[in-house]
Amino acid sequence: MLLATVYCVFPIYFMLVQSLKTPKEDVFGNPFIVVNPTLDNFEELFEREERGSVASWGPPSAARIPSWTGSRTPSSSLPARWWPPSA
Repeated sequence: MLLATVYCVFPIYFMLVQSLKTPKEDVFGNPFIVVNPTLDNFEELFEREERGSVASWGPPSAARIPSWTGSRTPSSSLPARWWPPSA
């Protein structure tokens, strides 16, 4: 049970530790310990104004959600393997 818990929690811990490191510490530091934690990475992530950044993502629009017609033909450009099975 302990092994399963460590297996599930370790990736979350590792991602958190990596996100709190400075660039220098990321390259030259210990991969499992943060010596000088910083939130600069999160500030940069959410303050970016360039297109395609996480900060510019909005809620999903109806245009991106596929809908199906009665003839089982996709109304979007989905690959054929994603089509629902025909009865």
